[in-house]
Amino acid sequence: MFGKINLTTKALSTLQLDTSNPRLLGYKKQGKLQTEKEIITLMMARYGIKELINSILSNGFYPDEILYAIPDENASNKRIIVEGNRRLTACKIIKKPNLLKGTTFSNLITKIERHPNYNAAVETIKKLHLVELSNRSAARTYIASKHTKESIKRWSVYTQGAYYIDLLSEFDDIIKLRSSINNSVSMSRIRGVILFTRLTDQILELPTLSQEEKERLVNDIDNIRTEAIFRLIQRQDFKSEIANINLNKQGEIVVRKIGQSAYNHILAKLARDANFTKKLSTRQEDDKKIDEYLKELKLIINQFSSVEDKVIEDENEDEDATFDLNDSDIEAENVDDTVGQDTDDQEQYSVAPEPQIRPVQKKKQHLSLLKKSTPFIYIHAKIDELVLESKTVNINKHKHSAILLSRTLIQVVLSYIIKCSSQHQNYKRDSKHNYLELDSLLSFFSNNIKNIFPDEEDNNVYKLIRSDLNSYKESGKLISNLVTHSDQHALTLQEVIHVQVKLQSLMDYFLPKIISGHQAQ
Repeated sequence: MFGKINLTTKALSTLQLDTSNPRLLGYKKQGKLQTEKEIITLMMARYGIKELINSILSNGFYPDEILYAIPDENASNKRIIVEGNRRLTACKIIKKPNLLKGTTFSNLITKIERHPNYNAAVETIKKLHLVELSNRSAARTYIASKHTKESIKRWSVYTQGAYYIDLLSEFDDIIKLRSSINNSVSMSRIRGVILFTRLTDQILELPTLSQEEKERLVNDIDNIRTEAIFRLIQRQDFKSEIANINLNKQGEIVVRKIGQSAYNHILAKLARDANFTKKLSTRQEDDKKIDEYLKELKLIINQFSSVEDKVIEDENEDEDATFDLNDSDIEAENVDDTVGQDTDDQEQYSVAPEPQIRPVQKKKQHLSLLKKSTPFIYIHAKIDELVLESKTVNINKHKHSAILLSRTLIQVVLSYIIKCSSQHQNYKRDSKHNYLELDSLLSFFSNNIKNIFPDEEDNNVYKLIRSDLNSYKESGKLISNLVTHSDQHALTLQEVIHVQVKLQSLMDYFLPKIISGHQAQ
């Protein structure tokens, strides 16, 4: 299978975790992992290492558990483990429990050291059996088949895609990539997981998502809800009415029918609705609801109609537009890890709420409606009082109060700005009986933002603020109106955070405008 292989035994101290482990790629792209300790902390938080530690302490390390290694080019006496990083992580922690010091798992140090079988367990891991391979390519077919196709040792869909994308740096196109793993995985499957991961990576780089939103997504990247987006863009009505999103032969995303700015805003809405508001789910059987949702997307697209913003067709776009993403792959990500070393070959992640990637003690978050850095304006007492309350209200404990406060703050700020603007008379004429009501304010600002603030140097700012205003009007306002809020479920923290993000974005733009006295001419 690999060509020449060598079965040997090496001391634990000579074995190193693989920094190119596909499980780590998504976190590394976001600059999350810099040291071995941080890698170990992540592995503990996300990949069921605690259960492996318990099993090894109870039963010892089974001698038939073989790791797969390649030489370390920088140290001839070292080996990099390309298969078996979960087991190696568990062994390293048992050998040196202080690796957990300063992490959320520091309480395990004493428990490990005081385990009645500790010394005997350490003896079983001093030397481990390895299959030594000449290079990473030699292990490719085995790893791809084990982690992306078979029912055992399954990676998350995001990690599978990251693995194939990493291989694309070595091969010219997807066809050659598939050939390198002996065609052991279907082409549609490879294309599917690559598209999944490409979409996820693009979401994490969107300028229209806040840093807080990106942090929440990357901290649980293996469970990111990109599948709902994946399914929507594969629908024929989405392709015909919104955009055609495909992969070229090199595994890169190609978007046709809309420009980059429109695509960024569409993708941001899809990401929020899939992960935070839960408005977009994988269940898309109701064509009427999907049709209404597509109309919302069209409203966004209509704001970006400039000819120069259109995307040129990619001549390398792959005509094979088939993508495969089985439900079983997604469901496997959320199965609890079971106790026992014999489950090391099952990719069943332990459920850990909001794991901390950095090795710091996890603290209970206090989420306020506005950031502490949000400025006061000092010329309008009511606005400053509302800003102060927004900085102090705990949205975890007081969801309804926070929602009502956000609605009031937006309405008061927009009312003040329009009254001080030369556009005031136009607004009064247009609003008629809805003067200073939230709906009419949001609509007028969205349609006249350039007139209200004509000296904005960056035209893209207008688009971003208009998008936030429309997004709040379409979804945030419905959440904020507690009388009409869905009677099928209670107000959720995700819904509040969705409104919070919009509120922060709007206040970051409008409050400095008030402070500077910037008005329409």
